[in-house]
Amino acid sequence: MEKMKPSSGNPRDCYDFETLWQWVEDLQELATVQRELVTCSNKQCDVADKLYRQLDEKVTLLEQKAALLSEKLDLLLERIAQYEVAFSAEFINDVRRLN
Repeated sequence: MEKMKPSSGNPRDCYDFETLWQWVEDLQELATVQRELVTCSNKQCDVADKLYRQLDEKVTLLEQKAALLSEKLDLLLERIAQYEVAFSAEFINDVRRLN
């Protein structure tokens, strides 16, 4: 005959030592599984924190790169404007020479 745990779920209602011992072993196994789950969860949190830090660093680098590209664009636009002025002056001088 299989020993049954009390229907109340209270170990104090269990009067059979073997059943009570089995119950303790089952609870220990459950506690072990729960500890492993917590450990896995903690590891997932650690990985998530590392990923967040890496993403934050990448965002910072991208912002810096965008600022540098903006400066470079401004310099290129300034150079284009200088070329336009130089070519306009050269064109005016050519026209004056022809007259």
